[in-house]
Amino acid sequence: MSTAFSFFLRLFLCFVAARFLLQAIEVEGRDYLVGLTVLFLVNVYWFSYLVFRDRTAPAVEARRDRRDSPMAAVPEAEEPPVNPGPPGA
Repeated sequence: MSTAFSFFLRLFLCFVAARFLLQAIEVEGRDYLVGLTVLFLVNVYWFSYLVFRDRTAPAVEARRDRRDSPMAAVPEAEEPPVNPGPPGA
């Protein structure tokens, strides 16, 4: 239900924006209203996809690099502990 609500909310907001824009430039016609509404809706989903892709792309690439790396099967060697005491003690 949330997906349908999200779609219709975006559709309504795009319709209102298209209506205001067409009133501002004094253009009448259902074709312009429908076309501009669809254009705005496609724009909203396109930018939503771009934001989603930018958020998830680094994680996907990191997993792919770890899996494809020849060193992925080799465990990392532990570094020796650092002695915090003064030298010569």
